[in-house]
Amino acid sequence: MGERELWDHLSSTSEPFLEMYKAYEHLRLKNWVVRSGLQYGADFVVYRHHPALVHSEFAVIVVPEGKEFGTRCGRMKVWSDLLCALRASGSVAKTLLVLTISSRSCELGFPDCLEQLIVHERTITRWIPQQCREQRHKPCREETSREEQEHIRESVVPNYWGVILGFTILSSLLVYKLKF
Repeated sequence: MGERELWDHLSSTSEPFLEMYKAYEHLRLKNWVVRSGLQYGADFVVYRHHPALVHSEFAVIVVPEGKEFGTRCGRMKVWSDLLCALRASGSVAKTLLVLTISSRSCELGFPDCLEQLIVHERTITRWIPQQCREQRHKPCREETSREEQEHIRESVVPNYWGVILGFTILSSLLVYKLKF
């Protein structure tokens, strides 16, 4: 079987083969270790190092540009499908990465077309309002100076021990009152 016959066979067995292969190639060129994401409800999961050493960081979904979500493989028919994928990836501590593959004026039957495809990366995360409020009022660690960080640390530790001491005294008073 030659290269052309192999390409035709793989393209005929899987509808989104070209987009999936381009996404795989894109991730491998960025030095990610790519594995199947079937058990996470995604197309791929990617690892920074060997899967035996680290957990995967991203769950990847591949979407061809210009096509509706539901036209391929019966996936992503409505926005709630995307939200379900986001929730599933979040529950296993992965960030959802959506790769949009755009095929501008190229015949999708030839392997040479892979170079003309463009991959757009989008990470999708949940918006947690409480975290946004906290970040708005508190400066980031990088923005605070070393002296400010030491002052914060010094003020937090005595407060913590003061609370512990207060609870200890309060509980001993309650025990003392219960005995008499």
